[in-house]
Amino acid sequence: MTIEADPAGHSDQFGRGPAKRRPTQVVEAQFAQPFLVATALVHGKVGIAEVDGLGDASVLALSDRIAGVARDQRPRGSLSITVQRTDGRSVTVEASDPIGSPAKPLTNAQLETKFRDCARNAVQPLSDESVDGVLAAIGRLETLPDAQELMTAFAG
Repeated sequence: MTIEADPAGHSDQFGRGPAKRRPTQVVEAQFAQPFLVATALVHGKVGIAEVDGLGDASVLALSDRIAGVARDQRPRGSLSITVQRTDGRSVTVEASDPIGSPAKPLTNAQLETKFRDCARNAVQPLSDESVDGVLAAIGRLETLPDAQELMTAFAG
């Protein structure tokens, strides 16, 4: 598997030692392309619990096998990820603007999924019922008399 990036992106992700392949802190993991790509391939998603799996042997083994390639002609911040499948075929995905960037804002469904993931993984996790209530209140935000209905779920 290879991640092709512009020279600055390549240097940031592949020129700084093992931290991008084997992060030791969650914050470090959130910005480690090889680790995140391996996490996505192993788990099928990259949520809070998956990124918190810093010692996941399957993720670390795959992350160690990802090669980085610098290409001068790539636009800054863009990358491509090429996966060689076991049947010999390869799949390449191009990425220029990450989901959630100004050019690709999250959809309401993606925002809801992200909020639910955050609520489940909070220091004091919110119940599904509380999350549903907060999301309903957000949907009526313009008509709420004040923010109390939004804050009630977080007061516990």
